[in-house]
Amino acid sequence: MFTQGPFSADNIRSLHVSLMLYGFIPLQLSLIPFVLFAKSGIGSKKGLVYLERFFLIWYIFLIFMIVTLLFGIRRNLPFYDFNYYLNYILAFAGIFYIKALNEYVKEFTIVPSWTKVFRVIIYLLPFALLILMSPNIGQVNKTIYGPHGDNTLGMSLGVLAIYFLVIKYRSCIQVKVGLNILWIVPLFGYVVSIAHRVFVGELTYNQEWFFQYLTLFFVPLLVYWSAVFRLTWKNDYILLISIFAFCFVDIEGNILFIPELKALFHRNDLVIAHAHLAVAIAIFFLSIAVVQRFINTTKLKVIIYSWSVLIICMSIFLSVNGIVQARLLNFSSETLWILRSICGFFAILIIGYFIFTLYFSKTIRLDGIAWYHLIGFLSDSMGGFLLILFGENIFNLLGFKFNGSYEYIVFGFMISVGAIHFLGFVRKTFEATAAFITAWTRIIISVLFISLFLSNRIDSIGLFVGVYDLVYAAIWIVIMSTNIDISSFAKNKKSIR
Repeated sequence: MFTQGPFSADNIRSLHVSLMLYGFIPLQLSLIPFVLFAKSGIGSKKGLVYLERFFLIWYIFLIFMIVTLLFGIRRNLPFYDFNYYLNYILAFAGIFYIKALNEYVKEFTIVPSWTKVFRVIIYLLPFALLILMSPNIGQVNKTIYGPHGDNTLGMSLGVLAIYFLVIKYRSCIQVKVGLNILWIVPLFGYVVSIAHRVFVGELTYNQEWFFQYLTLFFVPLLVYWSAVFRLTWKNDYILLISIFAFCFVDIEGNILFIPELKALFHRNDLVIAHAHLAVAIAIFFLSIAVVQRFINTTKLKVIIYSWSVLIICMSIFLSVNGIVQARLLNFSSETLWILRSICGFFAILIIGYFIFTLYFSKTIRLDGIAWYHLIGFLSDSMGGFLLILFGENIFNLLGFKFNGSYEYIVFGFMISVGAIHFLGFVRKTFEATAAFITAWTRIIISVLFISLFLSNRIDSIGLFVGVYDLVYAAIWIVIMSTNIDISSFAKNKKSIR
């Protein structure tokens, strides 16, 4: 049913992978150096402003990435499939991250060694991003057919640096670490692999195999860091689970790299894709370890246990499907994939609950205006997003004409109005202003749609949209506005000016 259009399998696969690499979890991990600064008693209001700008520009990148991928603008790459030029938005965001970092570093009397190293890496990242992602000279376009040994090494190096910072953050002791050779050798190997692809040419399978095996250096290094920083199960169980999952995936990936095993196991889903385990357990739990101290212990356990059960169920369904594909069991693969997708849906709900618990649970009060904004957000933003995905099918089902052009602009406008509702829902000081803006926006839109319908320039879908917006705005203006503190609105209006 959804083999073409925005919801085609290729588009959704690219979106799925890209959001794993660039979505909520990486953004959460970008806060690690700043929580370390906070632990040391270092703060900077100006740095927070720059950090907020960094997040804002990253959100803009995510919007561009999601929409372009849904419209099929892809590079046909296994991982970084969005348009290359979107990397310039990320590089621009990196400038504000660097400025935020510098503002915090200014507050130090003696700058820690790890901070000096981290600053050098961050300074280089925007340039490295544009070079490595380049379709002409970059590494990414040259790893289309796999097996991506050097690419895996590069990603693992980045994750290793994050592990060190999180372990340091979670630990209560200050120690001088050793065994640096275990990360220096893989780093040197990665630089050599990049130079070989840029200046010499493609890597052979054995060469990629060699660079892949360099990731095994990280297993003893992570065990050493866990011991020297005295991580305990009682206080650091989330981080230890993450480290165990990463080490398991590292070893599993290297075993699967053996040519005979690779050919055998990649024919079906008998062995769960280690990228799923790496992101769903190792990286996700790593991100939770960053904010573990700020979450209610009971709620955190609910998140961890629920997530673990879903991932285990997902793994079971995929494993059984592998047996079915190997023709050792007679069962429907489609049913198993539907069950796996249901697990993914509930996983999204858990992430939503996690974000709500962490950022919004203490600031939201469900009164009349909150319900107005919540329903408006769900109907507009969520409805607009669903229409972008399934608009053609929904229109055909209802008997409306779908041109596939201007409709997407309308859907985007719906999402924008829903975003204003969301701000009004989560920010009490903005709720009256947001209600005023959305109500009058709906009235203007309803007038335009009803007028277009009456002039026979649009079919009955215009009448439906116009009447819905008019009724929803009227409910607010006639009934709910009487419950709002006018002085609060006036104060917000003055601050906007």
